[in-house]
Amino acid sequence: MVVCCISASAHELVDILSAVLRAVEGRDVEMTSILTEKEPPQLIIIDSISALLAPVLTTSARGHALMMSIATALRTLTREHNVIIITTNGVTKMHKNANYKSALGTSWIEVADTRITLQEPADTSQAIGVTQIEANVITSNRIQPKKGGIFQISGAGIT
Repeated sequence: MVVCCISASAHELVDILSAVLRAVEGRDVEMTSILTEKEPPQLIIIDSISALLAPVLTTSARGHALMMSIATALRTLTREHNVIIITTNGVTKMHKNANYKSALGTSWIEVADTRITLQEPADTSQAIGVTQIEANVITSNRIQPKKGGIFQISGAGIT
């Protein structure tokens, strides 16, 4: 079973994560009943964390605190409840020939246990209907950095 929660703001994301935490800790009967047979979620995907956080980081003095409360909730879900969290984050390029950096800055870099970049490979010759993506591990507590590979997405799935 897949449960989809749509969040239009960082504040709504905090509410959703708080409800999920209460449910996995058995403190929210209503949310627990939404989860599959009262089992905690195994995977949460947030696409895109930077789209939700960027507006509050630029307009509010409390934006950084909000970002850190989201980070704390995500860490609690992963460390205490074994939930896998995947977030997408935009990147910005510092200079023409420089590396990319996190759109949320250095504070968010410390949140992720594993950072992976996804980009089109240098050789862009692809078959029609097939998209090639190059994935590279930038930092990780579990995987050797600089490891990566190319995978393909097509109507048949991911290979």
